[in-house]
Amino acid sequence: MSPFFSIILPTFNRSDFIETAVQSVLGQEIKDWELIIVDDGSTDNTGEIIKKYLSDPRIKYHYQSNQERSKARNNGIDLATGKFICFLDSDDQYLPNHLSVLQQMIKENQYKPALYYTNYYVRKDGKDKLSKGFSAIRNKGIYNILFEALLQTNSVCVSAELLIHERFPEQFILFEDNHLWLRIIAKSEMIYSKTPTNVFCNHENRSLNISSDKLKQKGGKYIEVLNDLFFFGKYQELDNVISEKEKKMFMASKMIVMSFEALNQGALAMVYYFLFRAMSYGFQLSNIVKYCKLFFGAPFFILFSGVFRKS
Repeated sequence: MSPFFSIILPTFNRSDFIETAVQSVLGQEIKDWELIIVDDGSTDNTGEIIKKYLSDPRIKYHYQSNQERSKARNNGIDLATGKFICFLDSDDQYLPNHLSVLQQMIKENQYKPALYYTNYYVRKDGKDKLSKGFSAIRNKGIYNILFEALLQTNSVCVSAELLIHERFPEQFILFEDNHLWLRIIAKSEMIYSKTPTNVFCNHENRSLNISSDKLKQKGGKYIEVLNDLFFFGKYQELDNVISEKEKKMFMASKMIVMSFEALNQGALAMVYYFLFRAMSYGFQLSNIVKYCKLFFGAPFFILFSGVFRKS
């Protein structure tokens, strides 16, 4: 008999974290699940740590050569037998209520094929802070993702039937998760609970944390993946629910985020590079304060933060 949930857990050299992630699945209030661990070519002792859990028939381990997390997640989806598919990064963890909250949401919505989403905590320096979450869901959740917050993968649960023909885009290493979530929601909807059910651990070794000299490369990859999603006419379902103006507003907002990231890393040239990229998508009065902070304030911020670091 198929489990209610399949949980896809990709990992790469996370031996210091993965046991906590697995234990958080074992500690779920409901037990009707399977855990599919996809090892993306780890060279540490991840495999040895996982071995002791394989006596539980619900836990499966698949090793592959290093092909990045999208390929690992897609392979996990191919192996999944559950009716609804969840995801967990190997350096994060579920709270005990994660699956029970999702199951209740699914039942209340008559098992509707959709993307189900819960709130979460962010853990940094040993302290947990509740995510702001979403306001009222608008445009099936598309508006909320574009203009409030991107989805955090640990909080996502998708009806398996919606993943029959949809996968993570393996050619991208940034935004690849929300690339998939937006496409799925455009064909269905997002159903959201404000209840926090998992913990996102923000630490310096996360794979998306990069040095200042790679900021321009990161920005270029963002532009590449967003162009693929929005401007090449590849996804008619998205074109039906997102206007051209909204697409450009979102592109601009991502460039502003990159500009502030450059500011925090003291990379002044990159601050202006991303700022002008943002304005190239259309000058927006709603961003005037951010424009001014970045254009006029960046040199002083970088100068004085450097002075303080030296003192």
